[in-house]
Amino acid sequence: MARALGKNARGFVLAPAGADVGGLPAGMEVVPGDHPVPSVRGLASSRRIMTAVARLGEHERLLYMISGGTSALFEVPCTGLVDADTIATYELLLGCGAPIEEINVVRRRLSLVKGGGLARAAYPARVLTLAVSDVDCDDQATIGSGPTVDVCDPSDAATAVLERHGLIGSVPAAVREAVLARHDRPAGAGRDGGGPAIVDGYEVLASSGHAGSAAGAWLRSAGYALQAPPVARLRGDVEGAAVALAAGIRALTAIGGTSADPAFVVTGETTVRLPAGAGRGGRNLHLAALLARELAGCAGFACMVGGTDGADGSSGLAGAVVDGAVAARARDAGHDLEVALAGHATAEVLEAAGAAVATNPTGTNVGDLVVATASRRRQQ
Repeated sequence: MARALGKNARGFVLAPAGADVGGLPAGMEVVPGDHPVPSVRGLASSRRIMTAVARLGEHERLLYMISGGTSALFEVPCTGLVDADTIATYELLLGCGAPIEEINVVRRRLSLVKGGGLARAAYPARVLTLAVSDVDCDDQATIGSGPTVDVCDPSDAATAVLERHGLIGSVPAAVREAVLARHDRPAGAGRDGGGPAIVDGYEVLASSGHAGSAAGAWLRSAGYALQAPPVARLRGDVEGAAVALAAGIRALTAIGGTSADPAFVVTGETTVRLPAGAGRGGRNLHLAALLARELAGCAGFACMVGGTDGADGSSGLAGAVVDGAVAARARDAGHDLEVALAGHATAEVLEAAGAAVATNPTGTNVGDLVVATASRRRQQ
């Protein structure tokens, strides 16, 4: 998106390590951040951006271009929180199994950026947002936790999220105090010191729906007969998603009476509850390993599970392609699939089985993608 602005553009590109940042306009400065957990350097970069935004004048415009992963990349803790508080809280939230909508209720409560904080900091400049969405229904308040969308999450809502997922006693004391504080900000302005946001518009340029449609179009062009998926969208607990997808794959292998092999596509994101000391892996690899267990010995199918950003959790991989022989290949290589699943350390076992997929960072993030195909020829 930054490259498309042309040579006269000026501003910041906040990107994680490994992102392709070549060929940018000379006036665009690259500043480092990290994902899926914020880092000290990322928080420092975010403060630089907010300081620059606060200097904009009445006749200027802020063009804010946002993609998946921004909640961690772009963050400035609210008054009273030190960097370590924010980083620790993100780690707890990511491992608790809460859906992204609930996680963002807490994030917005603790941030000077989120819930419209960026747009308020830009006052009196006008703000236009162009987004690449990785969230369900392309909800503007959920993409990056809504830096240009005025949302005020009440204390009770954030407290309920922490209590529901057993975190109220685990988050740092300063975070707990910030969540519990009874100073709910009225919509439009408040504690971050900015003015009322002046928003020119918000446009979603790409989303998981686009990725799913493109994958489906490719499958049709390759001669597959596209079927309705077993679930409309990947969401909720990863275990439940695996059971539903496995049933859908078995149904694919049972389809007959047509010359074209069947396939389906699903997009979205599951949630995973991480144990203490979780190993190298990610939600896509965990889902792939669950499918390998559920479908062990099943013939005639292949299923790819991957993150569109090319980076699944702590694995360094994008995801995996599984078939009915993955569990046996892992066992032959000396790996126990059940042990890997219990420890959320699925990267090594899937690599050993020859199922892992590594793409390096793709440069965008519109959530996760599952593509399943069946072949009657292989079943015979």
